[in-house]
Amino acid sequence: RDAAMIVGEEIPAQELFDTIKGLGVNLLEEVNVFDVYYGGNIPEGKRSIAVRLMYRSPDRTLTDEEVNVAHAAILSNLKDRFGIEVRGE
Repeated sequence: RDAAMIVGEEIPAQELFDTIKGLGVNLLEEVNVFDVYYGGNIPEGKRSIAVRLMYRSPDRTLTDEEVNVAHAAILSNLKDRFGIEVRGE
């Protein structure tokens, strides 16, 4: 799943990455930052950071509901910790 977030420029992308990995979400296999964007409709002092979150279980196929719950938990944590806004919500 991809998530594009509006983040304050003072928050390093590496800190977001480390936070996501450090949450210990057992279904989360991989995190990659694939885009950073400034300008356009992004407010002054902020930028858009897009991450790809790969969810997987070693022994079964995940349901949409399982992935939705894990994904929502990660984004909720980032909102609480960094005040991010998810683009497209």
